[in-house]
This record gives sequence, C-alpha cells and structure tokens, in this order.
Amino acid sequence: MSKIAIVTGATSGLGQAFTEELLKDRGITCTAVCPGWIDTDMLQKEYNGKPVRFPGIVSPERVAAQALKDSAKGRDMSVCGFFVKYEHFMSKILPQKRIMKFWMNGIKDYV
Repeated sequence: MSKIAIVTGATSGLGQAFTEELLKDRGITCTAVCPGWIDTDMLQKEYNGKPVRFPGIVSPERVAAQALKDSAKGRDMSVCGFFVKYEHFMSKILPQKRIMKFWMNGIKDYV
C-alpha cells in the first residue's frame, strides 16, 4: 500500500477529507500534517519592536520527523507538539466562537 503525506492548515479539513476519499479506492493512504507554528524565516519574529510570541512553535525537522513516524504507523493525522494537540482537542469540545475569541486575544498586540 502506498502512503502520502499532506501538509494542511486549520481550514483545509475539506481538502484533506476529499483527498483521502479520492485516494482510498486506489490503495493509497494519507497522513495529514497539522504542525501549528513552524519556525521558518517566513515568520515575522518582531512587530513594532516587540518580539512576537508563537505558542508551541516547532522546527521544520521536528514536524517532518513526527509526520514520517505517524505515517509509518498508518495514522491519518500527524499533530506535532503538545500545544497543537491541546488546541486540536479543545476545538472538538468548545464552540468555534470561544476558540476564535481565545485566538484573537492572543494576537491582539499584533493586529
């Protein structure tokens, strides 16, 4: 059986489900990679002279290593780090409005 990893964001759930369903009939399994904040040069590390706080930030190498492990175990999703696992869990039990309020409160200094 072939395997494929898909890097996804919070809004790509439909794309992930569609891809999995499309490939399942062909004997290909998918592992969606949900990394949270990844420490790359693309992130703005400072805003108006203040350092930007990225909770649960992880290295690209850690994300890749976790994704490969989860794919080898046949998992359909790879969630890297405690913070992202906590957010994923909370998004299943709290209303979306509460999650968005929490998120906006965390970035209010930057927008």
